[in-house]
Amino acid sequence: MNLNFLATAAAVAGSMAAGSASAMWVVPLTDTTSSLALDWSWSDPADGLAGTTYTGAHWEATLKAVFGAGVWTLDATYRHLDGPHGEIAESSSHSHTAWFVPGVTGGMPAIGVEDHLLPVVHPDAHSYYLFGNGPLDPGKGAFATLHVTHVPEPAAWMLMAGGLAAAAAWRRRMQGRARHGPGDPR
Repeated sequence: MNLNFLATAAAVAGSMAAGSASAMWVVPLTDTTSSLALDWSWSDPADGLAGTTYTGAHWEATLKAVFGAGVWTLDATYRHLDGPHGEIAESSSHSHTAWFVPGVTGGMPAIGVEDHLLPVVHPDAHSYYLFGNGPLDPGKGAFATLHVTHVPEPAAWMLMAGGLAAAAAWRRRMQGRARHGPGDPR
């Protein structure tokens, strides 16, 4: 069984068992300079509308969930508080919207890649994924997941491509020697 799921379920169950009022919970799964993974859950549509903000060591993220016309709409924002290159916090947040119909697998996740925002723009980019789902009865709440990861910089891709080309050339040379013998100058 997925340990992340167990951690999320335990956090939600613990809050509910304590008799706390309905709320939106956020469980951080990953918060590093290059990756963010959060699971949100809520037990009442009003709690999703109120939303909640996560502020961690390297990222800040907010989720609001609105139920209307039989569809949940998820509005998420996130921004770096620092980054893998020592950059300072982004001055504004990345914003994405996803939706789903309760009790139906699917919906419209938000998936894509985008550049960093000011004040430090560099060739590195984020890939993001925002997804949600929930039971047929929206009064029983729902959940959402946000994953953000850095996409390698062009320099890293070029270094990898150069290494692969060198390995291919070396292998070709070794195959030629094996075919023609060690004394052959090819």
